[in-house]
Amino acid sequence: MKHNYHTDIVTSEKKTIPTTLYTNLLGKDIQIATIPRNHPLQFKGADKLIKRNGNILKVEEKVRYSIEYADLLLETVSCVHTHSKGWIEKESIADYLVYGFYNAGVYYVYNFKELQAEYFTRKNEWLENHKLVYCQNPTYSTKNIAIPFTDIQSRVLKVVLN
Repeated sequence: MKHNYHTDIVTSEKKTIPTTLYTNLLGKDIQIATIPRNHPLQFKGADKLIKRNGNILKVEEKVRYSIEYADLLLETVSCVHTHSKGWIEKESIADYLVYGFYNAGVYYVYNFKELQAEYFTRKNEWLENHKLVYCQNPTYSTKNIAIPFTDIQSRVLKVVLN
């Protein structure tokens, strides 16, 4: 399957993670700000800022629009030709990762730092034992590792929205 980054961005702007996910988890007394595309905070790992009780939570969102898979796709290299780091390898300001399957209405919420620490601890094991997935875009490809949800030890909250 060939991806198109720009088409994926447009889709993600139309089919966003529902606000009800955040209000169900954090209550209705929150403020949510979506970080605009190409904003410096987005390059540092924040797609949404959520203000609650005077605190600001930074959320990175990753969405797959097809069926619900049984794995978390971790991007290890964002451009195979330049060897630039994928989002799991980069330093990030994100507090949480919300990883979802839009069409299924299923979302997983991870503490980003915890998940990233587990990745770095288990990286060699995961690379040896799990499937590598290369996602083709028109001018570049990304390298990802598909980690079954059952093999991730970091705390996770699964939310199903109907």
